[in-house]
Amino acid sequence: MACPYGYDTSKTEESLGADLILTRAYSRAGLYPAAAIFFTIVQSSNRSSFHPPIVCYPAMGYAIEGEGIEIITVANTSWIEPPLMGTWEQRGINRSSISVKKLVVTKGSDAEGEVKERRVVLYFYVKDNPLMSDKVTMVRVSAVIPVHGPIGSSEKILNDCKELTADMIPYMFEFPEKEEDIIAVTLAKSGIGGWCVLAVLLGLPILVILYPRVKKRE
Repeated sequence: MACPYGYDTSKTEESLGADLILTRAYSRAGLYPAAAIFFTIVQSSNRSSFHPPIVCYPAMGYAIEGEGIEIITVANTSWIEPPLMGTWEQRGINRSSISVKKLVVTKGSDAEGEVKERRVVLYFYVKDNPLMSDKVTMVRVSAVIPVHGPIGSSEKILNDCKELTADMIPYMFEFPEKEEDIIAVTLAKSGIGGWCVLAVLLGLPILVILYPRVKKRE
């Protein structure tokens, strides 16, 4: 994809109370019919900042024509943090595949009721590490499907949306190479011994609080 066009979302951020809203339109030669793919990120610690597409589009006058799940395959997975226990393979998780929700929405003509616009929407949510942040990120990718386009045009638009999403994911959630883990995460990653040390560290404050009461009873 090329030629990204950005939008000023400062007023929307303020009205929704979001930490970040980023919207860009991408296009490339050969994209039928020279339409754009819209890429939006909303990040916030406040749940009321999010307008789920399944609610947002009907509020804008669209009808939900179909719902489903799509699998996004990400080629570059070097950015993904390892699990706290074991490996991804041991846990039976394919880290290169991400499941996203899909909507197909339409908007009809007031006079004849004929569909005048059809759009495909892909979206998913990502939570930050709960030990470090309570932020949630919603990613939404959408594009117009030609109502009278050639056979296969809707599938091509869907694949273009999936391709853009796959290309963007490593850049959205890439971790700095020199980022240091907090002590709790480091201990948890070190195995059973680390979990034991973590349990002792978490239990000490409780013992300090309870000891005077136990001593008084004796």
